[in-house]
Amino acid sequence: MLNTGNDIVHAADLLKKGELVVIPTETVYGLAANAFDSSAVDKIYKLKNRPRTNPLILHISGIDQVDRYASDIPEVARLLMKHFWPGPLTVLLPKTTLVPDYITAGSKNVALRVPRKKITLDLLQSLDFPLVAPSANPFTYISPTRPEHLFYCYGAETPYVLDGGPCEEGIESTIIGFDEEKIVVYRPGAITFEELEKVSGQAVVPFDKETVKEVTPGMHHKHYSPKTNVILDSIEHMESLESDNTGWITFSRPLNRPNSFYLGKDGIASAASQLYDTLYQMDRLGLSTIFIEQLPEIELGRSLMDRLKRSASK
Repeated sequence: MLNTGNDIVHAADLLKKGELVVIPTETVYGLAANAFDSSAVDKIYKLKNRPRTNPLILHISGIDQVDRYASDIPEVARLLMKHFWPGPLTVLLPKTTLVPDYITAGSKNVALRVPRKKITLDLLQSLDFPLVAPSANPFTYISPTRPEHLFYCYGAETPYVLDGGPCEEGIESTIIGFDEEKIVVYRPGAITFEELEKVSGQAVVPFDKETVKEVTPGMHHKHYSPKTNVILDSIEHMESLESDNTGWITFSRPLNRPNSFYLGKDGIASAASQLYDTLYQMDRLGLSTIFIEQLPEIELGRSLMDRLKRSASK
């Protein structure tokens, strides 16, 4: 049985004592610790089996806290934060001396975010320290979007889960940084390139994979991945394949066969909110392979394809 509830006071007490708490956000559930307690942060890395080279996102309660933790903030960053926060946007900025190196993996930049989920915002506002909270899954596994997913991640070792119900967005936040007059996307997510361009009036570009190292979460080549083998394919080719001990996820139309999940009925945003939950369900079926329909890489389809390519990576 999972230890779950909606007791903010209990969650805050655990965090103050250096314990971990699983917190809900609008994107995915996060494994949270006091950002200024190095022993507590160490527990995150150990439980997730996360590489120490992979930095953490600093979760804060509001835009009024940004200047405590970041400096040299471009005006376009303030514009985007004001527009999208609270929400699924993470902003990479030069850090102040308040931010320890163990959070940023030695980088001079810190990733900041204000989550939208009310229960977690209330928790953050009750604390006198920010939280680090990477997705609450073992490293490279599927991010959890429901409390029950945590059982399949850690079983009896699962920390207290602050239950906020299903995550509305279902995929992680978009992570951006700034390069002169361009906005650089390090991880596409729930906020699209097109939305960023519309609000900012500036060019939005993906990071250069040839020159940029792992400076933010979500950049590892294998991630968001079930234990079952994943193959990305066209719907036309999937329809021609045999279905023995195979699972299917489609977006453009349903497949009339066993272990087939059609996520596209209510549009791409609904598909995104269902994707990780569907992968958790399929990963428990003992299938040999999960075939997933490829999407056009525009708008939210770009973010979903980023996740799917990493989930299929060896």
